[in-house]
Amino acid sequence: MYGTRVICMVQATFAFIGLLVSSNFPDCDFKMADNGLIYIDCNHCSSQKVPAAWHAITFFILAFIFVCIGIAAALKRSKKLCFLYGRLMLAFAVVIGMSSMIGQLGFGEIENAVRGVRSDQQCFKSALKLLSTTQLLMLIYSIESLCDFAGAVFAIRSKELFEYEAISKLNSDYEVL
Repeated sequence: MYGTRVICMVQATFAFIGLLVSSNFPDCDFKMADNGLIYIDCNHCSSQKVPAAWHAITFFILAFIFVCIGIAAALKRSKKLCFLYGRLMLAFAVVIGMSSMIGQLGFGEIENAVRGVRSDQQCFKSALKLLSTTQLLMLIYSIESLCDFAGAVFAIRSKELFEYEAISKLNSDYEVL
């Protein structure tokens, strides 16, 4: 059960880091040219910190709730909570992993849009910051997805451990009689 608590703490840490990184995102608008290429609108691009978006805050709150369920399952040694935590972490791992993968697929378009910024130096700096922050966020979400998957595996194994312990206890009680 120690492993589950460690995984829960790592999950909470990466969720919090993701929230901090997403609140450091530069505010840039993307436009699509007539030829289908995406470019950064330098008239609407600044490197000022914007508050974390609703999806980042929702992700952090959900991750924190799920981690609390995992810690409660570990402390109470509850099979039902382990089952719930395992299912939630498996679903969360798929959702976060897919969003990270989709983000990585779109990364090339962001890179091309940043290369297209040449005239405005401040806009170029903001665009580079957007690019590096996006890359860092996708890395954090990938690690978070792996931690969520590990949490699901630990929950499944813990549930099995609880069943083995219950059978062992029944056997030891029977031998005493």
